[in-house]
Amino acid sequence: MFHHSIIPLFRRIALLLLLLTLAAPVGAQDSWRGQVEALVGTGGRTPGSPANLVLAAKVAERFAASGLEHGAIRFPTTVFVPGAGTLSLADGTTWPIRPMHATLARPGNFAETRFAATLVH
Repeated sequence: MFHHSIIPLFRRIALLLLLLTLAAPVGAQDSWRGQVEALVGTGGRTPGSPANLVLAAKVAERFAASGLEHGAIRFPTTVFVPGAGTLSLADGTTWPIRPMHATLARPGNFAETRFAATLVH
């Protein structure tokens, strides 16, 4: 069975949010819940999307306001460049390709090694 390590992380975060909500002073619970609901309500948070950037800015503001040591980790990663492209082989042959967003689809998940399909995003 496939086990993804992010699931236990989500459970831990949910438990932490629950405990923080229960431990907050009575008047602060509505404020805390409102903040959590506002963050959850930002919509899809695909990396680099407008909602993701808004959420990242809000989280950064919260850490800055906390007075705790905070910062950002910068690292290289794949970048989606929309549009057509070509794959050039060693013999000079070129093939048209249409790249998919690196974090939205994992072609390695397909059991088949060859198939024809139309992909619609």
